[in-house]
Parts: sequence; C-alpha cells; structure tokens
Amino acid sequence: MRAVNAPLTVSKPSTSNTPSQRRASSSLATTSALPPGFVAFGGLSVFLVGATKASQMRLEQRVGEEMEKCTKNGIDTSDLYYDFDLPGDAYPFGDAEGMDWVPDDWKPPKKGDPKFLPTRMLGQLTMRNQLYDVTIKAQEQGVDVSDVLIPFVDEDGNACDPKYDSNQKRYVEIRKRLGM
Repeated sequence: MRAVNAPLTVSKPSTSNTPSQRRASSSLATTSALPPGFVAFGGLSVFLVGATKASQMRLEQRVGEEMEKCTKNGIDTSDLYYDFDLPGDAYPFGDAEGMDWVPDDWKPPKKGDPKFLPTRMLGQLTMRNQLYDVTIKAQEQGVDVSDVLIPFVDEDGNACDPKYDSNQKRYVEIRKRLGM
C-alpha cells in the first residue's frame, strides 16, 4: 500500500541509449555503405555537369546559326575576331611583369580567334541580325533612317554622334520610327 502523501512513481521501460546502440539502429535503417546524402549529391553533380555541357553545345550551335545569318545578310563580322598575330607567348596588353595570375597554359590570341566568349558573341551577332531586319523593314515602309545608320567613326578616327554609338541604340531608334 502506498502512503497517502507519497508521490506516485511510474517505472519506465529500460532503454539504454548508448552511442553504439544508436549507430546500430541507424545502420539498420540504411541499406548502403555510403552516407545518406552522398548518392543524392553524386547524382545531382552528374546531372548538372551534363546540363552544363548540353547548354554549352547549344550555345555554340546558336552562335554558328547567327554567323550563317550574318553571312547570308552580308553583315561584316571581322571586328569580332582578332586581326593580329603575336609570336610565342608575348603578352599583348602591356608589360608581362606580375603575370602570375595568368594560367600556365595561356597563349596570346592568334589571328582569327574570337575576341569574345560565346555568350557575348551570340549577343553581338543577334543584335546585328536584328538591326539588319529592322532596317530592311524601314526601307520597305519608306522610313528614312539614314541619319541613324552613320559610321561609328569618321575618316579621321573621331567618334561620330554619341546618340547612335551602339547597335542597340540604333535598333531602338529605328523601332521607334516604325512605331513598334
């Protein structure tokens, strides 16, 4: 019998929670010898590498398509490529002191190498093709755009009108005149 003022005690079942028992119970839950997140991380890494490679290949394909359009439309793209060739490992952009930041396999650009990475090259080519298309449309509608399509520099090498100093600005102005 229990005393009237005695506290009520409840006995808990004996469960030992030692580290070795916790390890044993968690190892029973996993079927692989690898840590739980390792397989997921590996799968995600393989997927991302494949997606990056596919994206890079598609980007290069689009650059080729835009280059074909430029050639078909008669658009000059020679300014997008280097027009000089340096011998050996000459550094073309100033003195070569402090070039420890340059990768060991770095080589100077050769004649015909692109000046830009594929993303910027695609943007340049796309803008030139769009400007060509909108210029043709303006000519078909009889809109005068001769004041917009001026050379970037004059015969003396001086910059022309800064109002239209990029293809993007020219494209936007011609679209405004067309009411687009």
